[in-house]
Amino acid sequence: MLAVLPAAAAAKAMVGANIGGWMVLEPWITPSLFYRFLGKTHSEGVGMDSWSFCEALGAEHANEILHAHWDEWLKPETSTCSLSAAWSWCACQSATGL
Repeated sequence: MLAVLPAAAAAKAMVGANIGGWMVLEPWITPSLFYRFLGKTHSEGVGMDSWSFCEALGAEHANEILHAHWDEWLKPETSTCSLSAAWSWCACQSATGL
């Protein structure tokens, strides 16, 4: 459903982005990282979040994959573009409390 806002409400609209998937892994945000687990059973090691991803792949291999992911997920040119777009917010999840 498409909502049409009155001009006054549109002027107050928040503009931003959710950069979920950068620091906290979730298969629905970055499915490509989880394709490697398709067809595997839980006993074979299946990653479903940051913790189980690292547990299933082992520390070294998961670290390599995650560093490559982090390097590509949010680049300086991306944040420069967002600043010029006049974002009023940016949602960034963290893995605190794990």
